[in-house]
Amino acid sequence: MLKKLFTLIAWILGLNDPYIAGEKSLGKYSYLRRLAKSNLTWIIIDAGAHTGSFTDRASKHLIIRKAVFIEPNKEHRQALLEKNYNSVVISKALSTNNQKQFLHINPKNSGQNYTSSTVRSKESVNGVTINQIFQTIKLKNNEHYFLKLDIEGNELEILRMVSTKYLDRITAMSIEIHYERNTINIIDQINKILPCNFEIYRETRYGMTKLSRSKPHWTDQLNLFQNLIILNTNSI
Repeated sequence: MLKKLFTLIAWILGLNDPYIAGEKSLGKYSYLRRLAKSNLTWIIIDAGAHTGSFTDRASKHLIIRKAVFIEPNKEHRQALLEKNYNSVVISKALSTNNQKQFLHINPKNSGQNYTSSTVRSKESVNGVTINQIFQTIKLKNNEHYFLKLDIEGNELEILRMVSTKYLDRITAMSIEIHYERNTINIIDQINKILPCNFEIYRETRYGMTKLSRSKPHWTDQLNLFQNLIILNTNSI
């Protein structure tokens, strides 16, 4: 009850929107409609793909040439392979190195499965770095990367690893933010990772709200919202 009350208060203040986490945002207000107006062709890197629902949602608006699904839970592999996005499925854990990671399964919610290099479990999977993923993709001049990160708290850690030569080709990002200690002062942290040509938005059911990078409001520095949308103004 306390958690629900806290979430409700944060929602009223505009700090988060639980409808986004439940993928119940109103389609006609989706930020994806804004991206669709650019008529770009996309390569989606869907990290923490689960069953591919994010890419399914994006495909209703965007032209997708290829989807690269990164999902360590092998139970979802077949469902992802059956997607019609010229799909590649990588059954590994996105990590800062390619060492083995321990896989932790949540039997009540497979969307909350996670991997760890330190917290041991009975099942392990191989690790893969984000730059290794980019190396496998042949991006054409008229194509753009859409990077989606939903990896249960390791999003900023992975974003820090992206090589500049790949970062310059990323046009859009959707990054889930967790209520973690390492996501306090979130805008300040992102400012250290991304150049100034990237604009930051908080996704809401009514589209998205722009966040100031130079003078962020104190509420924007909190880690109470589910998704950040980050757009490369050099490409859009």
